[in-house]
Amino acid sequence: MASPPSLYLLPSLVVLLSLTQTIFAQSYSNITRGTTLTAAGSTSSWLSPSGDFAFGFFPIKADASLFLLAIWFVSTTPKTIVWSAKRDPVASGSTLQLTSDGRLSLEDHAGTEVWSAGQSNASSAALLDSGNLVLADASSILWRSFDFPMDTLLPGQVLTLGSSLRSQLTDTDFSDGRFVLVAENDGNLDLRPLALPSGNQYDSYWSTDTAGSGSQLVYNESGSIYFALTNDTLLNITSAATYSTQNFYQRARLDPDGVFRLYIYPKKGTASGSWRETWNVVAKVPADICQAINSDNGGSGACGFNSYCSSVGDQTKVNCKCPPQYSFLDPQHDYKGCTQDFLLNCKQYDPNQYTLSPMDNVDWPFSDYEHYTGVNEAQCREYCLEDCFCAVAIYYNRNECWKKKLPMSNGKMGSYVDRRALIKVAKDNASLALPPGSGPS
Repeated sequence: MASPPSLYLLPSLVVLLSLTQTIFAQSYSNITRGTTLTAAGSTSSWLSPSGDFAFGFFPIKADASLFLLAIWFVSTTPKTIVWSAKRDPVASGSTLQLTSDGRLSLEDHAGTEVWSAGQSNASSAALLDSGNLVLADASSILWRSFDFPMDTLLPGQVLTLGSSLRSQLTDTDFSDGRFVLVAENDGNLDLRPLALPSGNQYDSYWSTDTAGSGSQLVYNESGSIYFALTNDTLLNITSAATYSTQNFYQRARLDPDGVFRLYIYPKKGTASGSWRETWNVVAKVPADICQAINSDNGGSGACGFNSYCSSVGDQTKVNCKCPPQYSFLDPQHDYKGCTQDFLLNCKQYDPNQYTLSPMDNVDWPFSDYEHYTGVNEAQCREYCLEDCFCAVAIYYNRNECWKKKLPMSNGKMGSYVDRRALIKVAKDNASLALPPGSGPS
């Protein structure tokens, strides 16, 4: 598990937390009862006063047939969603209304209500310049989108104990994803992988280790992200220089690959030099998810079963790869893992048809079923080739050998993996190749 974030001491959190309570500084009576938005209609979104954010129906299909009811940055390229009412898209013709009894109500194209917000009695709604959608009466806020985050936090937003961010499945699939950032009720802030489709949580792969003292995750309006403790201590989560919200759009997102990243984007007219007008990652946790996820209580790890997570090269994204003579089950969804491209039938197994392909600094730590000591690499190879069930042998330190079975989990490649993987492959892949769409016996 990664080490806890660095500590910062402040005399009081009152000043910091008051920065998140700026709602009443802005008028919020611009959307009245009876106002309606229509997916693909003439009015499909509402803007914040600054024009930085929009709330409404965001098209997720090129033919504008499916939409998310969402909040997004208007001026970035591409336009970037920061919140959605629900992860399931709705079809063209769906409507959103601030009802006569003061609720937000989303109806699909058939007229069935599929989502609502607020209990009743709101006299108006507004999208604030902070990106926070609110329902209010004459004197108070009744409902806020900031209290129901999806995968993203914005400056001024707080994640209280018992709340969480959940990643979406992929950058183009908005379904519930495989990772969660949880402000645990015990006071810890944890990143955890999830089992799909149940959503059951596996062991954390990053934690503040603050059980008994954690209070809330604060993204303050100066661009810093802290986990506040009950003794007025602040844990710096991002360990990054702050960037002015006057000059940069900002967001912190739990990405589909399980990494919590802080992004900035220069506002128009503020970019200088070679700065590109695009989202730039300025901080992330954990620093290397390939190395961080290391649990034997289940799950595939950072990547899918039988694949491995590479810590080599570009670390702005997680690199999932397949071993030799394996390929992704679904190239568009590599989290589904890899499968052998050749036939391996143990009832007709002939070890002479296979060989072992070496890969250094690769391992699947929790998939072994036999362990040998006092053996050399040649013996390790022999033991795996003679055993039909052995998909990979891992050789270490000149005298240890592990045999691995399928499916293999938590695969990783990096200089910290002091192992040699011996991958079983077909000598004549053409003769043992599987027909398209089939799997190994």
